[in-house]
Amino acid sequence: MIRRLLLSLAMVLTVSAAAEGIRWNAENNFGNWGKPVRLKLERKDGLLRFNSTRHDPIFSLDQKLDLKDCKYFEIVYRTMGKVPKGNWSLLYYQTDTDEKFSEKHRINLGRLNDNGQWQTKRVKLNEKTIRGWADWQKADYIKALRMDLIDDQGEVEIRSMAFLTDTEQVSAGLLEGVNNGYFAAFSGKYELSTESPAEGKFCMVQGDDSDQESIAMLTGVIPVKPSTRYRLKVAARNNIPLGHVIFGFGQSRSAEKFKITNSSEWGWTQLACNIPEWKNCVMDLTTFPTTRGLRIYFKVRNFGTGKAWWDKLELVEVNDKTPEIAMKPFLLRTSFTDIPTMLGRRNAKSGNMEWVELKPETTPLQLECNAYVPQNAVVKVSVFRAGKKVFEQTRKASEKLDFVLPLAKWQAGKYQLKVIAELNGKQLCSLDKFLWRQQSFPEKKLVPVREISTLPGRRFAINGEPFFSVYYSHFPAMHIRPDFTEYPNAVKILKTARQQLGLTTVNVISFGKAPSLKLPREEYLPKAIAYYSEQYLKQLDFCRANNLYAIASLHMGSSLRPRGMIDYELIRGVVRNIKHHPVLIGYGYDEPDARKVITPEMIVKMHQTVKTEDPAHPVCVNLCQRLKFKQYLQGSDIASFDNYPFPYSDLHTWREYSQAILAAKKGIPFRTYLQAFQYPDAAVPRHEDIYAEFILSLIEGSRALLFYSWNEGAKSRSHCLVTDPEMQATARLISEQGNRLSQFLFKAKPVSVSLKASPNIVYKYYQGEKYDLLLAVNLSGIEPASIQLSFPGKKYLSDAMDPAWTWKPDETVTLKPNQTLTVRVR
Repeated sequence: MIRRLLLSLAMVLTVSAAAEGIRWNAENNFGNWGKPVRLKLERKDGLLRFNSTRHDPIFSLDQKLDLKDCKYFEIVYRTMGKVPKGNWSLLYYQTDTDEKFSEKHRINLGRLNDNGQWQTKRVKLNEKTIRGWADWQKADYIKALRMDLIDDQGEVEIRSMAFLTDTEQVSAGLLEGVNNGYFAAFSGKYELSTESPAEGKFCMVQGDDSDQESIAMLTGVIPVKPSTRYRLKVAARNNIPLGHVIFGFGQSRSAEKFKITNSSEWGWTQLACNIPEWKNCVMDLTTFPTTRGLRIYFKVRNFGTGKAWWDKLELVEVNDKTPEIAMKPFLLRTSFTDIPTMLGRRNAKSGNMEWVELKPETTPLQLECNAYVPQNAVVKVSVFRAGKKVFEQTRKASEKLDFVLPLAKWQAGKYQLKVIAELNGKQLCSLDKFLWRQQSFPEKKLVPVREISTLPGRRFAINGEPFFSVYYSHFPAMHIRPDFTEYPNAVKILKTARQQLGLTTVNVISFGKAPSLKLPREEYLPKAIAYYSEQYLKQLDFCRANNLYAIASLHMGSSLRPRGMIDYELIRGVVRNIKHHPVLIGYGYDEPDARKVITPEMIVKMHQTVKTEDPAHPVCVNLCQRLKFKQYLQGSDIASFDNYPFPYSDLHTWREYSQAILAAKKGIPFRTYLQAFQYPDAAVPRHEDIYAEFILSLIEGSRALLFYSWNEGAKSRSHCLVTDPEMQATARLISEQGNRLSQFLFKAKPVSVSLKASPNIVYKYYQGEKYDLLLAVNLSGIEPASIQLSFPGKKYLSDAMDPAWTWKPDETVTLKPNQTLTVRVR
């Protein structure tokens, strides 16, 4: 990755207010600021340049200003050398009744930072910073300002000055201010362009004749508030036929310098290729409690052909007073018709996992209105199946908005929930979701493993028959000591998991008291082989008794440590002892590319060690690092990766990663983890997000379900399936529908069809014996996309998972962000 970081370039933060504050910058040529005394003041290259040669330099503005709603004063500046020690910057003001400037009316701006870098100084306007606060508040207007920036000699460049209201916006000036042939705000690999900008004189262009990424990044940090909603917007266009066009940000823990500590603090959206006209790209985000600043970046890869253009960059604090109604996490968003619906949770006292039944009468649908929905508004809840109403109730917004749905009366199928809040017949806001009633998928008796093979179409097969594996990472808990066979109520827990979650496969690993690594090698190795062999065989026997297949972890001995090395001799000895077990379906090693101490050569050697001893079972090395994974692929018999895009990435990136892995490892089974995890301060993936990942994984060729993760350490505060019941409901649905769809996909033939679809739509068509199937996903997480269902000679189009829902031939369907289609075609 080539990055030409031009660290001397500056960051521009020209800010205005949504409720219209006042700003002075290159766009208005700094207005009427002038009247320099004891200094030289000039406007050049989009800057206001201040050069003082004597004591007490000042410049001023005569203009009537209504600043009643303004909460901040902000100046963006940099010094061209040191400023006098002890310097205090002051902004004097005259009210409508003042005759002249005086010491009783001034704003204290504090000290300047004279390190030569661009700085943003934002001062809150209150009794602590404004001398004459009472006069400021009661003044009809401010009629003049005088800037006393430094006390003596010095040189300062000003990018902007502004009075701000509570809602601030970073203006398009970020992509206008130019310094030495570059945007003053951005460093990196890009060029200035005057070719049809969306606004102003310039726009940014990226993309050259190489296959390397072009990255442009804000050199500084935009100060923002923690736990606050913002809207980030940019105009974009491109003529890139193949590659990626990414607009993103990093959440900094400091407002002074860029400081990031976790991968979840990065966010981005990937735009579709070949968008020739300017189009607004909008991302909404809520900053973390630890966030104090944002850094924006653009990243483009064109493989040598085409370019991407950027313009009109804006950041707005969302201070929306629009009425909203929301659905709280609904535990019965999916529920069974033929068996009780169970919830896996941590016992409040023991912390151990347990199952509890969810009953509709005690598990209501819960809604909540924000403060802008009047108390006397009416909230109407309606449920439909394919246009037929099956439920309706109304309440006042002031009442408790809990609704007990008569789920037991509803057949298996897809139900549309519509919620409307209205006042005097006028709709204030609405909510639209889908609920599912599902029929459990019959549990099959798993046969003893005689042979593992790969059938055409990347199908993983046991004894010659394609097998759909369902696996939940960390089930029933993390790091069980010594192993899951001794977990409380393990047999009962696994039985219910097979029914509720479709569980077929578990991971065999031991966290028990193994022989000490401090023993002499000649004493340690035979003891370790005996210990891990005994532990693994014990768990494999337990799996056989509980109708489960197993994958044996190659993390054992020293490799269990985060920085531990692979013990090849230990692996060889354990593999020799367990390789003939009838429920063993392979070996696994997780994320070596994320371990600094594990090299690709080590993984290849580990693979060779296993295959020399046991050529019959595959080795699956799961990968996560997009920039390094290809180096490790030679050590894996299965294409496997995890990438968790939500909420601040999207499925474009996910698909690009999957296609890179598939291209590098052809003809072997493909598996990918679905995101059932989130860091403590980030938003949990929605039902629609995880389901979209599931359908996309099927389109890409995965014929297995892997969820990360079922259970996390309680102290970590991370979200997982056992802590987020609605996410667990989504996993229930995906497991059941994945089993049903796989039965068709194992026998179906993918065929090429050309449908009229938006660039963000990915689809695949399968030809079956009795009917055909279309799978489609809107990859965009920020905008809708459409697809036309045109299949010559086919008359009947219905939802593959609920045939009550139908479409007309040639109908155009609009998919919301991350929405999917599963269409049965006859």
